[in-house]
Parts: sequence; C-alpha cells; structure tokens
Amino acid sequence: MPIAIAPDSPALHDYHATLANLQKLGKTHEQATRIAFSTLLDSFSKPAGWTLVLEDALSNRKRPDGALLDNFGLPRGHWEAKDLGDDLDAEIKKKKKIQYPLSNTIFENTQRAVLYQNGRETAQFDLRKTDQVASLLTSFFNHTDQDIEGFHQAVSEFQNRIPTLAGALQKIIEAEPEQNPEFKNAFASFHELCRQALNPTIAREAIEEMLVQHLLMERLIRNVFNNPQFTSRNVIAGEIETVIGA
Repeated sequence: MPIAIAPDSPALHDYHATLANLQKLGKTHEQATRIAFSTLLDSFSKPAGWTLVLEDALSNRKRPDGALLDNFGLPRGHWEAKDLGDDLDAEIKKKKKIQYPLSNTIFENTQRAVLYQNGRETAQFDLRKTDQVASLLTSFFNHTDQDIEGFHQAVSEFQNRIPTLAGALQKIIEAEPEQNPEFKNAFASFHELCRQALNPTIAREAIEEMLVQHLLMERLIRNVFNNPQFTSRNVIAGEIETVIGA
C-alpha cells in the first residue's frame, strides 16, 4: 500500500531534534548520528510492512548500515550513513565500486541525502529541510523493484488460485477409485504405508489431503526452485508420486 509522509509528521520533528541535541554535545560522528536516521526509518517501516535490520551482511565487504526487508525477507531498500567529515560523493563512489545494492538505496550524512533507484541516482535532498526529508522517505518507501513486484504479484495470484486448484484435485481423487483400479490399489497401498509409518488410525480424508498438498507443492519446488530430486530424497513423497502417477 502506498504511504504518504507529511512534513509535519512527529517522527520528522524528533529526527531533527535528535540531531540538534547531538550537535550541541559535539557528537557528529557517524556512530552517534546514525541513530537519528535509523529511528526515522524504523518508524515508517512498520506501516510500509517492512522491517529495519541494522548491519545486515550481504557479502564480503558489503554491510550497509540498514536493510529494509519485507515479510518474505526480500530486501526492499538499503541505507548507508556517513558523517559530516566524509565526502559523501566520494563515499558513494567507493560503495559503487564494490557493487553495493542500488535498487533502492539512501546515502546520507545528516545534511544531504542521495537516493539511488534501479541502479542510478534519482534525486538529492537537503536533510535540514523537513519537506525534503518527507519527500525522500516517500520516494524510498513507495519504490518497488520490478523483480520483487513480479514476485509479490505471483504470490498473490497463486494464493487466490490455491482453493480452486485444490478443490479440482480433490474431486479427481474422490472419483478416481470408481474408474481406475490401478489408482485404487496404489491408494490402498499408500494408505497402509501411512498407517504403519505415521499413524495407525490415519483417515482416508487425510491421505486425500496429503495427495492434494503434495501435488501442488512438488510441482512448485521442482519447477520454480529447479529441484527435480525432491521426491527421490523422501520416501513418503516418492510413494505419493506412485499414487499420483496411477
């Protein structure tokens, strides 16, 4: 859901107040000042459905100050903090050289921020101005990488289709014993195996549900995750395939 961040948001007021207090204390180094921006990101990550994870390691030499993850654990944005003593543009060049993620990344030094989206710089913001901070965060939290957008759309569509697919499979399984002796025998053998290996009182309905769940899940694992050995590594799954084959 798109979120709009207003310049008069209390979180933005608190952000500037925190920085002002640190300035009075003479604490302008990154380790001190980054708490202000991390608190700001955390406050808006919740309505966006994201979670801020600090110092989330990506790979060798890549550890952004913050990563914003969605409910699937997919990175939706990154944040890199610097202090006023750093040359922000020079620091960005260093990060680009070691291939920092730039699909949706904020680089900031408490006074200026540079936003990268889809691998390129999209805008710069004056963090001393509340409306600029609001504009930066609105752009950041409303950005969706094309691949991630496609993933979430596929998940949503598949969730909507599962009841229909499962219902159709259930009808096939219920009708099959009357017209297919091979299926009837395979089903009975598998039912007996489940009694011995899983539960002596397991009901026929539970076996039918197991077939439906496996048929949907196995095809997903085999095709989406390219794992054709899924059934060969699991005895029960292999026996279910025998029933499905029949």
